[in-house]
Formats: sequence, structure tokens, C-alpha cells
Amino acid sequence: MGLVGSIPPSIRNFSFLVSLDLSNNNFHGHLPDELDRLQRLEGINLTDNGFYGQLPSSQTLPNLEQLFIGGNEFTGSLPVSITNASKLYKIDVISNHFSGIIPNSFGNLASLEELRLGDNNFIGEALSRQLSFITSLTSCKKLKLLSFQLNPLNGTLPVSIGNLSSSLEQISAAGCEIKGNIPNEIGNLSSLTYLSLFANDLIGAIPMTVKGMQKLQVLDLSSNKIQGFIPQVLCYLSNLIILYLDVNDLFGPLPTCLGNVTSLRYLYLGYNKLNSSMPASFGNLENLLEFNMTSNSLSCFLPSEIASLKVITSIDVSFNQISGNIPSTNWGLQNLVLAHNRLEGPIPDKLESLATSLV
Repeated sequence: MGLVGSIPPSIRNFSFLVSLDLSNNNFHGHLPDELDRLQRLEGINLTDNGFYGQLPSSQTLPNLEQLFIGGNEFTGSLPVSITNASKLYKIDVISNHFSGIIPNSFGNLASLEELRLGDNNFIGEALSRQLSFITSLTSCKKLKLLSFQLNPLNGTLPVSIGNLSSSLEQISAAGCEIKGNIPNEIGNLSSLTYLSLFANDLIGAIPMTVKGMQKLQVLDLSSNKIQGFIPQVLCYLSNLIILYLDVNDLFGPLPTCLGNVTSLRYLYLGYNKLNSSMPASFGNLENLLEFNMTSNSLSCFLPSEIASLKVITSIDVSFNQISGNIPSTNWGLQNLVLAHNRLEGPIPDKLESLATSLV
């Protein structure tokens, strides 16, 4: 069950404290202003408790390096005074009820490496459509992780996103009501390994400049309004493990060269307007586990080369226009979903070896 209670004002007497870790308990109540007296504090971890109310606005902790207050019930705006702690390099306020705008003063934290703001109620600035806090963070040259998903920001990505730290490895911005195009400048982020822009209102084409993100392992652009062809520049991302482009307005053929991205494990292209067959080159995707191309306009069945994929567990090509007989292939699958096509003839005996399901 963990510890219960609140932080008493008498905590000011513990002036020698360097670290305060009350995480994963059942503490509740407001944070007392007396925390400001603990001038030696280097770390505060209050993660996963029941604290509520606004953060003390006068807080000035000159030696604070890490602040973890995620998983509570805090409300109100983030006080600008947080950034008076100039040594801060890790900030985590996820899963609270903070509101207002994200302070541009985060850009004053020269040592900032990780900033987690996700799952709150932050909004964009009323006088600017651009997410200006991103521009302010270009001053944080040590930034490695930026997470602000699940906030109703309702703005556009500024071109300055390409000026973020050359050390930046992760951007998580899913479910933020982000509008407009993905700036070409995003391709400057050559150290990025994780980019999630899932469930926004992005339009336009996938920028050709993504070719510059050679270290990218996860690219999630699903559930947007992205248009155009799947660009061949994605084939240059030789470290890509997860590619989610489903639920967009993509059309045209699948790039044959995607078969050269042998690191791919999850390839989701469903709910688009793609109208080609799966290229035979996809038989080279030796690490592919799941392939989903439901609800497109495929007319040809999967190439026989796919049978050479030894680790694949799931293929979903339902709701297409595939016609003809199901080929007799030694599928090594758990799930094969063929529903709502124009298939004819009997189900091959070899499909009876499927471990889980054939739909």
C-alpha cells in the first residue's frame, strides 16, 4: 500500500537534505512553500502519488538537478520560477492536470537533457499558431529527449525544430492537435532515433529530408492527413525498426526499395489509398514480424517470396481488392487476415498449420 499522509511544513527543518524521494506512495495534499528552504536539494521525486493543487510559485532551489512529479493531480500553470533552478537537466511532469502555455523559459536551462510534459492540458499561445516553446528549446544544446504528447496544443511545428540539439534522440508529440506540414528542417535532426507524431492533424507530404535521420528506429506518422506517395527516401533509413504510416491519405505504389530496410519489424500501411501489390523485394525483410495493409486498393496477392520470411507472425491485407486463388504456401504465421477481398477457390491445406487464426 505504501506510505500515506502529506508533506508537513516542518520539512523546512531538514535543511541538510540533498535528495527527496517519496515516489510510488499514497501521499496527498499541496506541496508546502517550505520546500523552498531546502537549498541543498539536488533531486525531487514525487512520482505516482496523490499530490494536488498548484506548484509553489516562489520556489527557488539553486542546486536542483532533477525534478520528477509525474503521475499526480497537480493543476494550474507551470510556474516560470521552476527554470530559476539553472542546474536542472531532467524534468518530468507527465500525467497531471497542468494547463496554460509551456513556458519559453525552459530555453534558459543550458544543462537540460530530458523534458517530459506529456498527458496534461497545455495549450498553444493565443497570438501565435506556432509552438514557440520549441523555438525556445533550441538554446538547450544538450537536449536528448523531448516529450509533450497528449496535450491540446493546437498549433504548427516551427521550422526552428531543425535547430534543436544535435544530440536530440527522441521526440514524442502524439495527440497534440498539431496542424500544418512537417517542416523540411526536421531532417536536420541527425541523431534522432524515435519520432512519434501519431494522431495529429498533419497534412502535406512526408518531407524528403527525412533521409537525413539515418539513426531513426521508430517513425510513427499514423492517424494524420498526410498525402502523396510513400517517398523512396525512407529506404535510406537502414536502422528503421517500426514504420507506422497507417490512417492517412497516402496513395500510389509501395517503394520496391523498402525491401532493403532489413531492420524493419513492424510495417503498418493500412487505411490509405495504396494501389499496388506487395513488392517481391519484401521477401528480404528477414526481421519483419507484422505487416498490415488493410483497407487499401491492393489487387494482387502477396508474392511467393514472402514465404521466405521465417519470423513473421501476422499479415493483414483485409478490405482490399485481391482476386484469384489463395496460393499454397508454407506460411509460418499466427494470424493471416484476408477478409473482404475477391478471393476464390478452396483454402489450401497448408494454411491449416497456422498457429492462431485465419480470417
